[in-house]
Amino acid sequence: MRRSRQVVFSLLVATVVVAADAVWAADDARLERLKKEVAAEIEELADLSQQMNDVVFSFAELGFQEVETSRYLTGILRKNGFVVREAPPSTSCGAAAIRAAG
Repeated sequence: MRRSRQVVFSLLVATVVVAADAVWAADDARLERLKKEVAAEIEELADLSQQMNDVVFSFAELGFQEVETSRYLTGILRKNGFVVREAPPSTSCGAAAIRAAG
């Protein structure tokens, strides 16, 4: 009787291991697919990123006086669905952006 319990237990453990391995393989495949999707999206944004970099450096503003840079970047954030709260004019440049729901 003891031997049959060991066999049943061993089969149960083997079944759990095989099932877990199948789940992990599915997760690995999903993870690889997501990595490829993210890499493709990043690649699609390469030109835009370079353009934004060029525009920001074209303003050549002094530190803590980046009025045009702030206006440009907050405009991009708003265009992409962020809610932007800008600092009062009496303070140094600054803004906080929160991704809108949806």
